Amino acid sequence: MKIGKLNLLIGIVLIIGFPTIGFSSDKARFFSITTKSKSFFLLDKKGELVPEIINGKKFFKEGEGEYKFRRKISPKRTALIVMDPWIDSGSDFLNQYFAPIYVTNVLPLVIKATTLKMPVIVLTNDPNRNDKGYASKIFPELEKMATEGSLQILYHQDYDEKLFAKYLRIKGVNTLIYSGFSSNMCVIGRDTGMIPMKTNGFKLYFIPKASAAIEFKDSWETGSVHKNTTSIISQGIAELIELDDFLKLTLI
Repeated sequence: MKIGKLNLLIGIVLIIGFPTIGFSSDKARFFSITTKSKSFFLLDKKGELVPEIINGKKFFKEGEGEYKFRRKISPKRTALIVMDPWIDSGSDFLNQYFAPIYVTNVLPLVIKATTLKMPVIVLTNDPNRNDKGYASKIFPELEKMATEGSLQILYHQDYDEKLFAKYLRIKGVNTLIYSGFSSNMCVIGRDTGMIPMKTNGFKLYFIPKASAAIEFKDSWETGSVHKNTTSIISQGIAELIELDDFLKLTLI
């Protein structure tokens, strides 16, 4: 995407505006949204495994399929995570590949989360403690929102999985919605990523359209690595949320 077109897209998105919010202390409200998971095992209406007893031993029933749920989520107790939204990843190719996804999907997601009074956390490297010298500069719209108090920027250098979990619990957060880059590396594998936070007891959701993977030379056009990673995530790590559904949300 050419720089002129990219700037035009950003300008259109920015018309929506940036309401100033942090970790809200507003009276509890909720939104209701459809999520989905894939599973080899049968899931009940709550998304739990269904046990069965065979010869006196406990197993779980098989029931491979895609399962949909209607979840009631509290914005006050849910944080939107934007992982590593860099513009200086060290690869011009990756910077150009991720930029349109950020502009058309991630940025509208962040803006919508702030209108729902949901805390937004951007995770990146501290430019003053980054010995690589790259992979720390984030999209300027997010920097601006952080300056205005609409979101928080946290640095990887400050948090392992235990410290991040403690930080979230102090803020009253027990649910995380993940976005950002890349789905098959940082989003799932960072200390602050999905797998560590799952093991620390957080309820997780993932918005595939607000993310992308590090692909291979034969899959940049199809995005097959991201699609496969999303399928893996949906099997017990996080339930999936459609971006369009999230952007239409209203509080109840």
